[in-house]
Amino acid sequence: MSYLLKHFEVAHKQTHTALQDAMDLYEILKKAEPDTWIPVGVDRNNKHYDPEYERLQKEELKQRLEQARQNIINNIFNNKNVVFTGKMASDRKTMLEIATKYGAKATDSVTKKTNLLVVGEKAGSKLAKAQSLGIKIITEEEFYKLISFK
Repeated sequence: MSYLLKHFEVAHKQTHTALQDAMDLYEILKKAEPDTWIPVGVDRNNKHYDPEYERLQKEELKQRLEQARQNIINNIFNNKNVVFTGKMASDRKTMLEIATKYGAKATDSVTKKTNLLVVGEKAGSKLAKAQSLGIKIITEEEFYKLISFK
């Protein structure tokens, strides 16, 4: 995977999780833009080779990738407790709606059950408490990048 990431010049974080691997693979496929998808065991020079079959295979793969992308996005915060703090560029209510749309339980306070803190400018006591509890902290920009999966 690291060879492909370097080869296609895909920037990636050093974290190694299934979600990150899926996102990295998606970025590689977007950059590679393969023209031909040949199923395992099929010879391209086979006289039964059918370009229409190949086109349908490619279309099916695109649909499967899109479905996988949607499944990842729809469950990105699956039952995670997410808290927002600080001044955000976006409307806080909108961000809370987005988080819940993607499976989060949005709460107002940081507790040991909090899974993620999204911080804006001038984040105060919630940030300090999250740091002391070892809670994952991301910026508003990282939040939108995570849900956009682009």
